[in-house]
Amino acid sequence: MHHAGFTHGDLRTSNVLAHREGNAFHFSLIDNERNRQRQPPAGRDILRNLMQLNMLTPADISNTDRMRFFSHWRREMHNLADPEAHLVATEAYHWAMRRLRAKGKLL
Repeated sequence: MHHAGFTHGDLRTSNVLAHREGNAFHFSLIDNERNRQRQPPAGRDILRNLMQLNMLTPADISNTDRMRFFSHWRREMHNLADPEAHLVATEAYHWAMRRLRAKGKLL
């Protein structure tokens, strides 16, 4: 999605629908009113999308699965240098954890 220049206006996990067909998963996004397409997509919008998807507590997602997500996202983002991708992913994670703490969902 980001590699194609799209950012979602509200990319929380409840706006991502998954359907399994055999061994393949198909994903659909809902609540698309504020989506944008721009080449390249704005870095702040990508950061916000990654933060929104990471608003899951450790009880909801393991660190291993979180790293799988970031690793897959990184493989799709060919236009980012490794240090830049690492910085964006790290900041998105820390931003999500700060928000979860502020909401009382993390100790």
